[in-house]
Amino acid sequence: MLSSPRTAIFAISCVLFAALAVTGCDTGPKLVPIEGQVTLDGKPLEFGSIRVIPDAGRTAYSDLDAQGRFKLMTDDKEGCPTGTHIVTIGSQKAISETVVRRYAPEKYDNGISSDLKITVDGPKKDVVIELKGDGKSYPFDGR
Repeated sequence: MLSSPRTAIFAISCVLFAALAVTGCDTGPKLVPIEGQVTLDGKPLEFGSIRVIPDAGRTAYSDLDAQGRFKLMTDDKEGCPTGTHIVTIGSQKAISETVVRRYAPEKYDNGISSDLKITVDGPKKDVVIELKGDGKSYPFDGR
C-alpha cells in the first residue's frame, strides 16, 4: 500500500516512464517506401549507389544492383523522408592506386554539382533516375 499521494505519483510516473522506454518513441521523420532504377542514357547503371539528401534530417541511401535497381533505406529502416530532395549517384571504384573507374559522369557524385532531384510524396516502386552522359564512353578509366 502506498503511504502518501507523492509516493503514488512517483510510482505512476515510474510505470509510465518504463512503458515509454519499452515501446519507444517514434521521433523520426515519416518514411515512405521508394524503389526504382538508375539509368545512364537509357541503359541501367551497372554499378554505384544512390543517396537522397533532404534539407534537414537523415540521408536515404541504397546500393545499385547490376540492373541499376535500388530500394531506399534511412538509418537501416526501409524508406525515404517525404519532400523534395537532392539526389547523388556515386559510381566510381578504384582499380589501382592511381586509376579510378567511373560508371557515370562525375557531376552526379555530390550534392553541389548534381542537378538531380526527387519528390517523395507517397510510396513508389517505379522511380527512374535518368543520368545524362557527357560524351565519354562508360565505364571510363581516369585519374
